[in-house]
Amino acid sequence: MALAYESDNVTDKGRFPAASPHSAREVHRALGKVTVGDPLIDNDLVGLTVLPGNCLPTDIKMFCDELTETGTDIVFDVGILNADKDDLVPNSLLISGSILCQANGGIQYMNIDQGVFEVATWLAEATCPGINEEKIVAMKVTTPATAEKAGNLHAMVDYRSAENGI
Repeated sequence: MALAYESDNVTDKGRFPAASPHSAREVHRALGKVTVGDPLIDNDLVGLTVLPGNCLPTDIKMFCDELTETGTDIVFDVGILNADKDDLVPNSLLISGSILCQANGGIQYMNIDQGVFEVATWLAEATCPGINEEKIVAMKVTTPATAEKAGNLHAMVDYRSAENGI
C-alpha cells in the first residue's frame, strides 16, 4: 500500500531538505506535520519526515489532534518505511501500539523499552534502504477508529550521524 498521507518534508524534499549533521556528535531535529482529512483505514501509511542518509534516529515525539469521535481508538506504529514504500521495515519500530489520537489528542514519546533499539538489526533487513540512503519515518495504522474526524499529526524526530557507529 502506498502512502495515504505525506508531510511537506516527504512530498517536497527539494524545498524542505533534511539537514545532515556536520560532526558525529551533533543531534538534529526533523519536523513533520500531516493534515489528515479522510478516515485512516487499516494498514494506511503516513509519511512523517525524512531521515537523511548516514543518519540514525535517537528520539521521536508525536503530537496529535483528536482524530476520533466515539468508538474504537486509532492504534498505530511508527518506524522506518521500507524501500518499496509499502510497509515498515521489520524491527524498526520507534513507537508501537500507540493510541495517541484519542480523547483530545496528546503527546507520545518513543517507547521506553525501545529507547536503545538495535539499529544493526533493522539495517540488515532486506527491505531496508541502505545506511547511506534517505529514509522516511512513517506511521502505520494497525487498528482504525470506527468514527474519525480531520486533524493534524506532528512528528519531531531527533537524529545523529552514523559516524559514531551503529
